[in-house]
Amino acid sequence: MTSQQIADHLTAKFGAQITQSLPGDRHPRIHVNASDWRAIAEHLRHDPALQLDWLANLSGVDYVADEMMCVVYDLWSFDHRHSFAVKVYTPRAEPHVPSVADL
Repeated sequence: MTSQQIADHLTAKFGAQITQSLPGDRHPRIHVNASDWRAIAEHLRHDPALQLDWLANLSGVDYVADEMMCVVYDLWSFDHRHSFAVKVYTPRAEPHVPSVADL
């Protein structure tokens, strides 16, 4: 799938839980809130059309001025040979992002 197709697929499935979609960016991605992350991560991993089964990179960003932090997941599918990223946002005052290590 192309980055645009992945973004469209996720927006159709999760609607407003996708707070921003940037498939045409140099770093194609969606933005989500931490409270919605677990269900989206499960879908990214297990949906047959996506099968994003490899965590290529994990990083964090502190948006001090916006009082937000995010975890950036760069994902890859070995079967489909496509990649996509997700930025998971959480308030800086109470940072918490659900673990997806078991996926």
